[in-house]
Amino acid sequence: MISEKDVISAQHGANSTASTLREVLDSLGLSHDDIRGIRGRSTLQGESYVCLGTISKAGADRLLDVLLAYRFDQLRRRSTPTSPRQP
Repeated sequence: MISEKDVISAQHGANSTASTLREVLDSLGLSHDDIRGIRGRSTLQGESYVCLGTISKAGADRLLDVLLAYRFDQLRRRSTPTSPRQP
């Protein structure tokens, strides 16, 4: 059986992650209206979740742009050979 303390801890963890996600998305240019629905949740079994809610089409486009740019950067870094350091 999960204790109330475990459920509260799970909720706190979810809230913390949701808060950080809102801050990051805000810094990436998503509007307050798009990020305000992000909330932490927990179940009575102590499982943590972050609900993203509904965002505008413009917010979704912006989020997609950011995620794709990050993914392309990661792929570019993997495909770029590293040269040994020159003395």
